[in-house]
Amino acid sequence: MRELTLVISGLLWPADSLADACRDLALPALETLLGRGVATTLPPATLDETLAGLWDLPPDSAPYAALRVAGSGGGGEGGDACWMCADPVHLRFARESLVLTDRHELDLALGEARELVDALNGAFADVGEFTIATPGEWNLRLNSAPQLVTHSVAQVLGRSIEPFLPGGPDGAQWRRIINEMQMLLHAHPVNQAREAQGRLAINSVWPWGAGSLGERLPLRHQTVFADTPLARGLARASGGTAGHLPAGFTPAADGSALAVLDSLYYPAVALEVGAWQAALRELETAWFRPLLDALRRRRTSHARIILTGDAACVDIRCGNAGWWKFWQRPLALETFLRQVTPP
Repeated sequence: MRELTLVISGLLWPADSLADACRDLALPALETLLGRGVATTLPPATLDETLAGLWDLPPDSAPYAALRVAGSGGGGEGGDACWMCADPVHLRFARESLVLTDRHELDLALGEARELVDALNGAFADVGEFTIATPGEWNLRLNSAPQLVTHSVAQVLGRSIEPFLPGGPDGAQWRRIINEMQMLLHAHPVNQAREAQGRLAINSVWPWGAGSLGERLPLRHQTVFADTPLARGLARASGGTAGHLPAGFTPAADGSALAVLDSLYYPAVALEVGAWQAALRELETAWFRPLLDALRRRRTSHARIILTGDAACVDIRCGNAGWWKFWQRPLALETFLRQVTPP
């Protein structure tokens, strides 16, 4: 494998508790990559926005739903069909504001998702048809393309939803549609059963990322490894090969590859230090250590590590030449993060 790009969400832990998060972490391979690599701090971006940007798509208007459909094999790939992400969420009151909770806390089973989607399709056939990419990621094939300004779930997570509700010429219509969907979901037996079990109800859907695929995208990576349908969809829409994330890094003969590592994301969002450290140790063993060895042995010529975050993003370039720079010592993760992220 000539080149490997790792896109990692959740590694950029908040600065105010960074010392506690990094305490007792032994990450020699990652810290060697950080010390020998060249890091550039970029503006903040979500994982979805970062992936879209790698294929030269405008992050604020990429056809995220159509790409997820292509990546999930759910039908409707290509053509002129307009798709919208319509993700299941839980809305709750916090300090007199409604805030959004996403799939990471919902533990939504596939059977539950199918029942809810069937009910929505029965009631909103005049709007479009819901399909399931994953239990926590739903797409809506629209009967007509809307004129909307929307924001992704990741942009709204944990914040008051009021400033992020659909806007634009069709914003009012879609706010009404969302309210009607909320009433259906509230009364649905799936949610009644979830609440009886002490689980969060799926009490709304969140629309965003509408658009159609259009022309083929430029080929950026021969192979994409990811568990997110969006990344796999980007690969397929550009003529590349897409596969699920393997257990760890193994150099291939040639070509370029991209892997999306998102196991750190939810522990970071939820500020769960123990889970975050455990996931980071697993990445050290499965990805960073083998990658470091492949660079040293010249089985991989270049590596790019992109860290996404809502305070900043970081682009780290590592190449074979870096291993001759013996004076560049490993850089402790806490030190690195304090250097590249704003206070």
